[in-house]
Amino acid sequence: MRTFKCDFGNKLTCEIKVTDKVPEKGTSHVQKIVWSGRPTRADILVYITWMNSVNQLLANEWGVNLMHVFQTEPGWRRAEVWLYRPGTDPEFVESI
Repeated sequence: MRTFKCDFGNKLTCEIKVTDKVPEKGTSHVQKIVWSGRPTRADILVYITWMNSVNQLLANEWGVNLMHVFQTEPGWRRAEVWLYRPGTDPEFVESI
């Protein structure tokens, strides 16, 4: 497992654990997400930017396309879909 951690300030952090290798098709590379507190809406925007950089790093290292769906409102009332291709910038796909 690899661990990535983001410090949002005000004692709020997020730590994720991802697989060491490319996950099997149809499975997630993100194995665990732990927040040290409750993020605000503004923190979620920072989280998405941070996770975009982590996912792009992994897509580049592994040489594979990855996709990530972010819950942006409670109860999955809104979500964002992002695509990561090796050697490119993260690509916003849609808001659902």
